[in-house]
Amino acid sequence: MIYSGCRVLLAATFLGAASTAFAQSAELPVLSWIIPPSHADSLSVERITAFHTAWGAAWRRSEAARHLLDESWGLEDPPRIARRATDDFIVAGGTSRRINVTFSNARCWGVDGLPEPGFDSIRSTLRHRWLVSSYNRFGVCPTWFGERVPRPGDERLSLDEALVADERESIRRQRAALLATLTDALGRGTPSRFLRGQVIRFAVDQGDTATALATLAACAGSADWWCHFLQGYALASAGSLPAAEEAFRAAMTLAPPELRCRLEDVSYLTDERGGGRHRAAQCTPASRAAAAWAWTLADPLWMQPGNERLVEHFVRHAQVILRGSLPRDERHSWSERDGNDARRAMILRYGWPSYMWWNGPKTDSTRVSFDRNKNAPYTGYEYFPGRLHLMPPAAALANPFDWESSAQTWMAPPGHDSPSVNAPLWFPVEHFAPLAPLVLLPEGQTAMLRRQQTILLGTATLLDVALLRRGAERPVSDITLHVAQAPDSVRMVARADGETGRPVVLTAEIDPRPSVIGVELSSSGSRWPAARARYGVRPPAALDAMPPGSIATSAPVLLRVPGGVQQLPSTPEGALHWMYGTTTLRSGEPLGVYWETYGIAPDEPVELAVWIQRVTRQNPLRRLGISLNIATDRNTPVAVHWTEARLGATGTDLGGPVRIIGRSIVLDVGRLPAGDYVIEVAARARDAEAVRGQRYFTVR
Repeated sequence: MIYSGCRVLLAATFLGAASTAFAQSAELPVLSWIIPPSHADSLSVERITAFHTAWGAAWRRSEAARHLLDESWGLEDPPRIARRATDDFIVAGGTSRRINVTFSNARCWGVDGLPEPGFDSIRSTLRHRWLVSSYNRFGVCPTWFGERVPRPGDERLSLDEALVADERESIRRQRAALLATLTDALGRGTPSRFLRGQVIRFAVDQGDTATALATLAACAGSADWWCHFLQGYALASAGSLPAAEEAFRAAMTLAPPELRCRLEDVSYLTDERGGGRHRAAQCTPASRAAAAWAWTLADPLWMQPGNERLVEHFVRHAQVILRGSLPRDERHSWSERDGNDARRAMILRYGWPSYMWWNGPKTDSTRVSFDRNKNAPYTGYEYFPGRLHLMPPAAALANPFDWESSAQTWMAPPGHDSPSVNAPLWFPVEHFAPLAPLVLLPEGQTAMLRRQQTILLGTATLLDVALLRRGAERPVSDITLHVAQAPDSVRMVARADGETGRPVVLTAEIDPRPSVIGVELSSSGSRWPAARARYGVRPPAALDAMPPGSIATSAPVLLRVPGGVQQLPSTPEGALHWMYGTTTLRSGEPLGVYWETYGIAPDEPVELAVWIQRVTRQNPLRRLGISLNIATDRNTPVAVHWTEARLGATGTDLGGPVRIIGRSIVLDVGRLPAGDYVIEVAARARDAEAVRGQRYFTVR
């Protein structure tokens, strides 16, 4: 059995060739040493280094205490991990609980409970999990923290959560003294960019945002991008997202073009394959447009001010820049040539870990390592579940208006609720932890009805009870509809209330241009999860663009039919109220259909047709039976065709220079077998060619 060694991060010799060939490259823009200390900062550097040494020692003692061992501990025999599965785990406050000391349910290789992986499994795992240096074979491996064990504190939220309670108070006193010394040095001498950055770093680590913001008061009129960048970092730490975004954007406006290009680069966050080397960022108009769309689409909720994902991106850059200004921080080396570009790549992709697991100094000294322990201590990097993969794929950035809601994967592959147990090898190319829970609304139904100069957009989404966790028939308020036709140009165009277990319908008139549509509902003060659906649409042209004398029809809209109702409204206001919130229908239910014709006068005769055809591929045996006339063809169309002397007699005349006639019917489709279908409506007038509109749906 291969040792589940993701916690002890090293480049094992038996994985050397495989990691070079298959692992993700950590090559990223070099940003870690752009704010180095000067000779005048030497005394401050000495004091900072002394604090790092003290913090590191406290952390080692904390890890030993967590595992009920002393500083000489280390598991030389890998199977001992299983035998120590019931050791006590000391949590803050000195209490203890039973806990599995291995924590993670997923490893980089040799997943517990699964067969020993062969070469193909290792290759697949490495491609998805390891981040390997561009300089050598050193790699880091982010993992999911086990869901069914007590969690230590989340050091992503507070660095000192990595320490047990007794150590934490001492370290905080030492950091407060260091912060006072550095602040005094910054005030007495010529402002140092390095020193200013370190003051902000330690103030944020201390939770002292007041000191951080007071130190950056001069940024308001400054032309220094670094000052604004630090201000964004401090404001984000204080929870002021809109102000933090404004400060970061100001920093990017002032930053040198090459630096701005590298800081804004998103190409390493959108590569679904996760492999291959990351080339230098290209500041072309196309790449900058793609980056702008990336942040617009990755924004968790458009209804909330401040782009949380964009702010998080720059916060991560601030973390690696501030830590990379010196060779080491509290625990780790940041020397790029020693392979720590891999660790920096992990931070930029996944953020600061929730917990860093250390296997002890014996492991550090006995591991077979190419770097002679320059990167010790070798730690695991645990991320608590609940993170979201919001960055759209590269294909969506090239064509955002073709982006499908069903193509988005947030928490795990389709069919999995958890990324740690059921899908241990899945790890997206990026993720982040939102401030409030956020879920993905199921794919709904969208109608686009043509008007003289605009498009009447209707969208219906099912407010799923289990997804929203609010119980059946609970009111849901403040559901919003948003439209983005260009990056950073999101408009809220409609608002509605709904009820769990039923579809909510929102309508608005929009410009007839390709757009990204968003349906969102808030988290109601974090009591329940927020939710959203987001997808691209390409509306048809407005009616004033139709050639004179031509006719057209809309795509059919699928409607719910209330019990006992034989006729549905034939106006858009009445019909869209009954829109299905999905295109997946239950077998046995009647189906209402609404559509519109354009350019046909109310008093004109017209031929109309509606047909439904199953498009599910039939198995070979049934196809053989059909050819021998011993089996029925389930894909035989069901068609209805009729002629009306006056179209307006049964439809609703909506007027306009190009005449709009609305029409609805109820179809008996209770005998349709399960499968995929297309429904098509057609109209022909004046002996011209028939015009058609269609929609695909599924019966289950």
